Amino acid sequence: MTLNLHPASGVPSNEARYPAFAKAMGVHDGKAIGIDTVDKRYMSNLFDIVLAPLRAEGVNFWWLDWQQWPDAKKLPGLSNTWWLNYVFYTHMQNADKARALIYHRWGGLGNHRYQVGFSGDSVIAWQTLAYQPYFTATASNVLYGYWSHDIGGHMFSDDTPEDQRHINPELYVRWMQFGAFSPILRTHSSKEAGLRKEPWRFPPADFTALRQIIDLRYALAPYIYTASREAYDSGVSLMRPLYYAWPNLAKAYDVGNEYMFGDDLLVSPVAQPMKDGVANVSTWLPPGRWYDRNRGDVLQGGRTVTRDYTLDEVPVFVRAGAIVPMNPPTVKKLQDMDNSVLVLRQFPGGTAHTRLYTDAGNSEGYRHGEYAFTAIDGKRDAHTATLTVDPRQGSYPGMPHDKQFTIELPDATLPKSVMVNGKPYTRADDVRPGTWQYDGDALTVRIIVPAQNADQPLKVTVHFADHPVDVAGLRYRMKRAAAAVEWLKYHWNSPAPLPDDVSLAAQLGRLIDYQPEQLPTLVKAFNARLAKLPSEIDQSHADPKVKAHFAKLIKAIDEN
Repeated sequence: MTLNLHPASGVPSNEARYPAFAKAMGVHDGKAIGIDTVDKRYMSNLFDIVLAPLRAEGVNFWWLDWQQWPDAKKLPGLSNTWWLNYVFYTHMQNADKARALIYHRWGGLGNHRYQVGFSGDSVIAWQTLAYQPYFTATASNVLYGYWSHDIGGHMFSDDTPEDQRHINPELYVRWMQFGAFSPILRTHSSKEAGLRKEPWRFPPADFTALRQIIDLRYALAPYIYTASREAYDSGVSLMRPLYYAWPNLAKAYDVGNEYMFGDDLLVSPVAQPMKDGVANVSTWLPPGRWYDRNRGDVLQGGRTVTRDYTLDEVPVFVRAGAIVPMNPPTVKKLQDMDNSVLVLRQFPGGTAHTRLYTDAGNSEGYRHGEYAFTAIDGKRDAHTATLTVDPRQGSYPGMPHDKQFTIELPDATLPKSVMVNGKPYTRADDVRPGTWQYDGDALTVRIIVPAQNADQPLKVTVHFADHPVDVAGLRYRMKRAAAAVEWLKYHWNSPAPLPDDVSLAAQLGRLIDYQPEQLPTLVKAFNARLAKLPSEIDQSHADPKVKAHFAKLIKAIDEN
């Protein structure tokens, strides 16, 4: 809970705490008491008399909004913005045990020590969105990692016609996707009827995309929190340009729209409208191997790739083999993070070493050794996946004794065996600790490890078939095939029912769930079915335009 303060307004006579404040300041004329930022008596009384009672009622931190004269009137050269950031932040540090946090405008170099910043009232336009990734990533060059933007834009430009002063759902979805992969996710807008941003106000496709990206942001909180600790220790921001890791490659300086989000995620947000239902984005992949989070395949880096993205897809590439700590879907607000239940998602294609950081969450103890790190190592290829969690190192108040891990292997074929701490696990259809599942829709292996002492090691070994089914890119093809079939159903105008092959082409995930042991046969049948769908529909009595568009949708699956 935060309240917005406009310090330049001072303390007017209609405020509830005015009489007590005026008495303390020796003011007896009943007039507003103007701000004096360099008067220690004024600032102390402001905190003690006006703001402390509000804090006691439940205000967690202050959102300052200074936008008036730049310097203190009684001390030329002292920036009001910089000084307010310093005073409010350090006062909160000294006043109580809660972790200091304020939210305010940028006050200049050195302000990375204090506030989460916001970039001002941004104009609602694709051009604004396109600039923000570059702006935010390069702020890391002056150590300022915690930029917060008015996601979705704050206001329309003055020349926007009256009948166009409403949110463009596609633009808002893309902006939220960038926001989910930025340091601070916060929407804000001017008070205007056309700028309501509640997700449930949007059509179904936009609502679904918004919900997916918000869910993903919550899931990524452990990864983001760990990267935030690394930023505190090293000065390297959570979101930073590619040339930090590849300083000798000229291309790393040229791709201003791309950035690293933590050590393992490369993001290239969509910042232009779609055409024919997709947006084409070119992404430079640095040297190494990269897993495409949307396609499910592993690519060799050192080149530029161009791929298309539907409304619910974000261009995110993961270091091959990376292990990303995540929240389970049960976490609906971050206060629920008890650090005792965690998902470790291990991506294909390489080896990884990472650390998970945890602390009490809302105290200053992290500055004084009250925290813990857990080292995690792993390797995953087509035949084997291994993952080791070392004993936790460190401690903090309220630290849970046990941890329950769920290991996820996305875009994996069916395991031949799963071993956890030397014990064989069996496959189960329901979620039970001590078993593993195979999710046909997500092509994901989930291994549910019972809670164990966090001071004990964990080792997981998965062996796949000697000749495993190649599922790279299969999840993408399943999704696009299902979308094409859905479109055809809504445009089918033939008196005959849809051919069985059409319906089955959209149900591979469900078929795998029913018979996962038949994975090779089902995938082979899916590929054959997909290849002949256009000719089957072409021989039907459907409208020629429907036939042509459906054929185009199916053809695009393998072209991309």
